[in-house]
Amino acid sequence: MSIHLDPALAPNSIDNNPPHTPEPAITPSKDEEDVDGTRGSTRAASPRVKKLANYREPEDVQLCHSWLGVSEDPKTGSSRHGTRFWDRVTELYHKEIPRPVRTAKSLESRWAMLQKSVGPFGALYEEAQRARESSGSSAGQEDAALMQAFRQFAEDQGRRFKYFSCYTILAKSPTWTSYAASHRLKKADAQARKKRKRTPSSELPPPTSATSEPQSDDDQLDDEQDDPHPADDLPQRLTDHPPQEEPGPESLTACDDWKTAIANAQVQIAAQMKRQNDLLQVHAKLLQHLALASETTSQAAIMTRDLSGLDNDTRSWFVTKRKQILASLNCEESSTSASSSS
Repeated sequence: MSIHLDPALAPNSIDNNPPHTPEPAITPSKDEEDVDGTRGSTRAASPRVKKLANYREPEDVQLCHSWLGVSEDPKTGSSRHGTRFWDRVTELYHKEIPRPVRTAKSLESRWAMLQKSVGPFGALYEEAQRARESSGSSAGQEDAALMQAFRQFAEDQGRRFKYFSCYTILAKSPTWTSYAASHRLKKADAQARKKRKRTPSSELPPPTSATSEPQSDDDQLDDEQDDPHPADDLPQRLTDHPPQEEPGPESLTACDDWKTAIANAQVQIAAQMKRQNDLLQVHAKLLQHLALASETTSQAAIMTRDLSGLDNDTRSWFVTKRKQILASLNCEESSTSASSSS
């Protein structure tokens, strides 16, 4: 007679307990069920879903690049909320970062989370720049405006802003600028609509009583005359109730507030586009300075390198590079002299 051993009692099982003496398997009773509802199955055989690691900065940066790449594609960039759009974003994302595998739903959720921080920070940064321009501050105080945006974000959100790499990528793209402006416009519209709903309207009919009691199905047929909208009693209702009044001042004020919010949002969009062009110029100059500094550092390292102890091939490479650097510097000096003389 063969004996079947329970897999949960085998060595190296997931319980990590010391090996037990093999015993015959016991048929599970009627009341014994696993957590998944399958009778007779063991907990050791249930697969465990491994939780993916949190998103890292390189993943957030690549997500922004992938979103911009698909958004600027005329074939798939028209709708930024559809399945086709996010499938394309996921495809571009995994070409650069194949592991860990992120689903389209996960990337879409991560993007929404990033926008909750990047969007408000960008608005604060632009507001700080406009305030310094209106106060007559010099255009070279970009760092002061940036630090002010960081401080204001921490005060408003109760946490520090840690997605500046994503912001520097998105802020250069007019596509994202329009997307963020449209998002703020929709938010302002939603707030205006919410305010209108909270405002009492004189167009609503007056309540019949302060309290009401639920009616049963049997009483509903007998009390049809109490129905607030009976079809047979329409002429009588028109004579019983006074005519509706014109919208009151509160309703007109709510409508004016909504129109004002839309107009202000449009003005902000136009101002933001102007600020965006200025910001792009600042970033371009910053990148030029960084590239120049990096090139200068590399050239200095080559020119000051001690060639003693190097093999002939390596020494020849350094000598050639030094000649190229000197020739480039001489050419730049000649161009500068010619420009000054002219």
